[in-house]
Amino acid sequence: MLGFRHALGVAAVLLSVQAAALRAESAAERLGEVLLLSDVAEQLRDEGIAYGERLDEEMLDGRGGAHFAGEVSRIYNSAALLMVMQKAIAEGLDAAQVNDSLAFFDTELGGRILTLELSARRAISDPAVEDMAADTYDSAFADGNPRVDDIVAFIEANDLSERNVAEALSSNYQFFLGLSSAAGAPASEAEIIDRVWSQEEDIRESTTEWLQNFLFMAYGPLSDDELHAYIAFSQSSAGRALNAALFDGFEEMYRAVYYALGLSVGRALSTSDL
Repeated sequence: MLGFRHALGVAAVLLSVQAAALRAESAAERLGEVLLLSDVAEQLRDEGIAYGERLDEEMLDGRGGAHFAGEVSRIYNSAALLMVMQKAIAEGLDAAQVNDSLAFFDTELGGRILTLELSARRAISDPAVEDMAADTYDSAFADGNPRVDDIVAFIEANDLSERNVAEALSSNYQFFLGLSSAAGAPASEAEIIDRVWSQEEDIRESTTEWLQNFLFMAYGPLSDDELHAYIAFSQSSAGRALNAALFDGFEEMYRAVYYALGLSVGRALSTSDL
């Protein structure tokens, strides 16, 4: 009987652990839905398709054609992008951090913030809107608008400048690595690193400016109290964990994406040279 009772006890523990894991997974999935990750993935795909068109024009002289466009479309698979982001949340946050994130974002304010971010991201893809956002921020800065300080505080709370610069450098490294791999005479790792780091200053400046312009536009409809509440969440354990998890997901995603883009461009160049 002791052995039987012990077996029941083990089974009960296993069942409770499995149930807790399922609840955690369900909560993480719910957080992904609340964060509009499927919409974010579609937006990233749209931006990727547009970037592919620029690569075709700038690096392939517009000769990439339907094949290169198809490669870019395959690389920017929104379902795959969503899976990476969802996985990053599930693995990067504990149950308490997931619940705290839901407590902030699964609200009227949280939903409005996420909608503002996504709509601003879509809008600023238009160069005319990007220019307007830059002019608006510059005017606010010149006028001493206190919202500028709030935007800077938000960027610092989420370490957005450094994380985005690091991600851009990593992505560029992967792109040149893929490009080199497809070339007949591959560049050395040292040459690729030198090429990437030569862009660091320009990337840092353009990244900081874009963040300031984008966030000032995105959060314009928020009151000071609402933006301060968002900054406070960003500084919390849940906010830091969520931010780190999403950046980890983006880094994993873009390592694969930019290496594949580099390969595709390199192959297209090699084909055109034949």
